[in-house]
Amino acid sequence: MRKYGCKILHLSSSVFEENRLCIEGSNGVVEYLYKDQLKKILTNEYQNKKVLDVELLVLAIPESTSFAKLFLELGVKHVIAFSYEHYVIESSFISWVYDFIDKFCKAFYKNLFQN
Repeated sequence: MRKYGCKILHLSSSVFEENRLCIEGSNGVVEYLYKDQLKKILTNEYQNKKVLDVELLVLAIPESTSFAKLFLELGVKHVIAFSYEHYVIESSFISWVYDFIDKFCKAFYKNLFQN
């Protein structure tokens, strides 16, 4: 990403806890990246420089507003995030949330690249 640049970044995760992302670690093992760890990684590696040269970040994660705020603080111009904190999380609702995010992203990218 740093070598070639990245203007649009899409992150998705099946974990929707406020302060952590579920990522694929070494050997395909699930690892959790906490918000404070991400901030430390990005700010230490890029001290006194713009953190990311990303203009648009799509956080295709059900509860991603706290991460959206972090990326905005770190210099990303535009962030799309989703918030479902006011709803009761039931198994049937969770599948609806993922379906909604999937449909939103498909329509969003289709319109973004057609115009």
